Amino acid sequence: MPEPARDSPAYPDDEIDLFELAGVLWQAKWFIGLITGVVLAAAVAYALLAPATYEAQAKTLPPTASDLAGYNTAYQLLKPAPGTDVRKIGTGEVYKVFLRQLQSAALRERFFNELYLPANAEGATETERETQWRRMNEALSIKGPDPKAEGNVDEASVTLRGRNAQDVADWTNAVVRMAAAAARQQLLDDLRSTMQLDLTGVETQIDSLRTAAKSQRDYEIARVESALQLARAIGLQEPPTSGNLITSYTGPTLYLRGARTLQAELDLLKARTSDDPYIERLPALLEAKNLLAGINLDAAEKMSVVTVDQPAIRPWRPAKPKKRLVVAIGLVLGLMLGTGAALVRHAWRQHGRAAAMQG
Repeated sequence: MPEPARDSPAYPDDEIDLFELAGVLWQAKWFIGLITGVVLAAAVAYALLAPATYEAQAKTLPPTASDLAGYNTAYQLLKPAPGTDVRKIGTGEVYKVFLRQLQSAALRERFFNELYLPANAEGATETERETQWRRMNEALSIKGPDPKAEGNVDEASVTLRGRNAQDVADWTNAVVRMAAAAARQQLLDDLRSTMQLDLTGVETQIDSLRTAAKSQRDYEIARVESALQLARAIGLQEPPTSGNLITSYTGPTLYLRGARTLQAELDLLKARTSDDPYIERLPALLEAKNLLAGINLDAAEKMSVVTVDQPAIRPWRPAKPKKRLVVAIGLVLGLMLGTGAALVRHAWRQHGRAAAMQG
């Protein structure tokens, strides 16, 4: 059978000859090496000269029950609402308060004004301030708990990037402390507010009972005076010998107690300086008032609203640039560019030769 012609489909013109390609690349090895070296040198220069960016991270978890013992001791002394159990605040509730403070705009602004801006651009203009504010928001990352995450679903994290390794560690921990202090203050303010509300309620009840007791005494004085006038008018000095002086002679028959008895009773009512001994509910309310007024918040102020599972430590290696990765990418990119350039140069030369032969 005759061999097919070179221009037949068995020998397509665009078939890649790997041996020929390898030969072309081998011949252009110095050209490829030159381009690779230039790109690699640029990558090395960038890795060495680019400013280092460090990254620090702190991780937090909810507080423990013992962390809230002092707070709950004071909290349980508050008068519970009718029909409810003794008050007690849980670790989850406290942690939510901490997380709200941690993720708040107020915390970012405080961190920016107290730490970030003075260290980066003290005395900055308004434009510089806005620039630093954007940089800080890009550098500071706060992530709350992820219910879908594996492991500890209550874990939150604070990550900060910056040029100074020690600063990013210190500032990351400072953000956590600021949030914890703000959450603690909020809880203490709530506790004081509840205490004051309960105390005001008890004092209002006491005042109401005392006012009612005084009104009742004034009413009794008026009744006794009226009965005394009637007894004197009819000449009744002593009560009748029949009947009980206290239980029988009340209301319209009060005058039957006699003028002497009514005068003595009237003198006692007018001489009374306090109605407190005659108010049945008053002792319990006074005890509640003294209890509320005597609550000591020293232990509550020492409570911990968060557990720092991993404090930020000084990073020793920069997060950016990753020098080894940059150099490796530079090497690969240099080889790719060098190879591509060599092939293009070869194709251009082939085209030039073909044109010259046709001419």
